[in-house]
Amino acid sequence: MKAEIISSSVIRLSGAPPTAGHVRTLEPYSRGRMQWDVRPDQRAEIGTLVPVALLDLMEREPVDHRDMPVQVPLALWSTLYQYQQDGVRQIVHRFKGRCLLADEMGLGKTLQAIAVLLHYDCDVLIICPSFLQTTWRRTLQEHTNRATVCSYGKLPVPSVDYGMVVVDEAHYLKSLDSQRTQAILPLLLLAQRVLLLSGTPCPNRPEELYPLLHAIRPNLVPSFSAFASRYCNPRRTAFCACDTRGSDRADELKWLLGRAYWVRRTKAAVLTELPSKRTGTLHVDADPAMRSTLDELHSRMQQALSRGSKLAQTLISEMYRVTAHAKMAAAVELVAARVSHGEPVVIFAHHQCMLDAMQASLPQDGSVGRIDGQTPLSKRQEVVDGLQCGALRVAVLSMGAAGVGLTLTRACTAYFLEIPWCLAVLHQHDDRIHHIGQTLPRNL
Repeated sequence: MKAEIISSSVIRLSGAPPTAGHVRTLEPYSRGRMQWDVRPDQRAEIGTLVPVALLDLMEREPVDHRDMPVQVPLALWSTLYQYQQDGVRQIVHRFKGRCLLADEMGLGKTLQAIAVLLHYDCDVLIICPSFLQTTWRRTLQEHTNRATVCSYGKLPVPSVDYGMVVVDEAHYLKSLDSQRTQAILPLLLLAQRVLLLSGTPCPNRPEELYPLLHAIRPNLVPSFSAFASRYCNPRRTAFCACDTRGSDRADELKWLLGRAYWVRRTKAAVLTELPSKRTGTLHVDADPAMRSTLDELHSRMQQALSRGSKLAQTLISEMYRVTAHAKMAAAVELVAARVSHGEPVVIFAHHQCMLDAMQASLPQDGSVGRIDGQTPLSKRQEVVDGLQCGALRVAVLSMGAAGVGLTLTRACTAYFLEIPWCLAVLHQHDDRIHHIGQTLPRNL
């Protein structure tokens, strides 16, 4: 028998009851089709099917934050949209300073975070990807000098008692076993207040949420095994003894996030004046000389998949690389012709060879900027500033180095020479131009 929390007042039981006595007990709550909806206070009927911490959470009324005051300077508060002010109030009053701010990309999470740390007026540690440090410091210097900004890889020696820790692009902590997660998670568990920022907190599957949820409220998700058994549908596969990449109780997980963890709004819901996206696909002919290589890789990949061999993952990556070479000349020629009309444009690619070819095909007159993994942090900000002020007309960007955290709203068109594996990552990239401040329709 399975139990899933549907809302703060309903737990849905489904499947065959273990005994005839259970059948009689549940009869008043029947929905038919082997389903019963019970209230959280009916603990005798629920048994051990729902963790006690979740039942207690269901029975507690959430704090009504809507009219509660916050101590944010008027100079900043007056610039926030109403939904941003509401987000600050929720973080402070409803979630008591421990929250995942998961607004969709482009809704101004940074300013909301700064408003929250100004409310608490304490020393703050801000952890972010290295390429976003300049952006954070520029924004912070207008409001406070009590924040320390560092990258994921260079945490400061704990010489200051930080009253709050902010983690930007918190989905970087999605892997529980990674070195950065192992280094930062203890810091978050000890902090009095924690604010995690991510427009894509779960890029692929529920297991990626565990480090974030455990960092904020470990009493609700005390261990990965407990979280995985409830939300990840663990099973044995040809690749591992316990595969936790599945999903289960999606409605309950969504309820848990909204009830105890996150503030999340979409642009469609709160920024009705923001122009909509227009997307399309441009087709090119690949190099015929590469066809036999691609066919051979595809055949080997199918065989590896049928055998359950881990070699399939390597072959898929190799196909991605070979495909870039196969379409490179045609794709670069097509995009180069389309960006010659004078409007600001952003171009994304993954492989170095594609970035090199794209940059070489564009005018060498100083109107083109580039960001990849080898671009110094100071130079990256120069490219962003140059596009935003009109000094640059085209930005050629690596998806790995410039896909998050940057605001490029002067451009209204983005081209993707290659597509990332994960749809959420794709949205992270195209929202560099689909952002607060954009007034023109986006062409992607």
